[in-house]
Amino acid sequence: MSFYLLVKFAHVVSTLWLFVGIAFEWFVLSQLPGSDDTPTSRTWPLSSRVLQLLTVFPVPLILFTGLYLAVKIEGLGWVWIRSSFLVLILLAVSGVVSRRQLARFLRAKELSGSAGAADGRKDVRSLVMTSRFRLCVALAVVFIMVVRTDAMVSAIVIVVSLITALLWSFLIWGRMPRSA
Repeated sequence: MSFYLLVKFAHVVSTLWLFVGIAFEWFVLSQLPGSDDTPTSRTWPLSSRVLQLLTVFPVPLILFTGLYLAVKIEGLGWVWIRSSFLVLILLAVSGVVSRRQLARFLRAKELSGSAGAADGRKDVRSLVMTSRFRLCVALAVVFIMVVRTDAMVSAIVIVVSLITALLWSFLIWGRMPRSA
């Protein structure tokens, strides 16, 4: 077995790892609204560490293995590879934003002793919006990588994923409780 195949395997596994992380993030966030005293809200610090392991670490691994694979096949000039890297960087930035939102929520929860405050609800909605955004962006990258799109199709896929993420995210504003 060659080193190239091992890196390709790591690339695929880290992509799957990211989707597992986004699914876990969604599960944890879905348990939070309206749950001030549930076991889920008491285990948020542990959940946040698991979320970091599942959603932050795969992105650099995807980028580095993808860079190696692109260099190996002399594909750095290909549009679908460049657009995938750009979207992955956007995904990494949104992951950093999400982690900061989660840390702010946890600090506010510790200080107030309640997840039911209006600010806490706003943070939960922001976390859910960020999670949906990241899922749409991650799916766009997978589509671009599998189909190997040209510049126009790559741009369309990225724009459609961003619009879908925004529309889908804003749907939560009317459905989530705004106060305790």
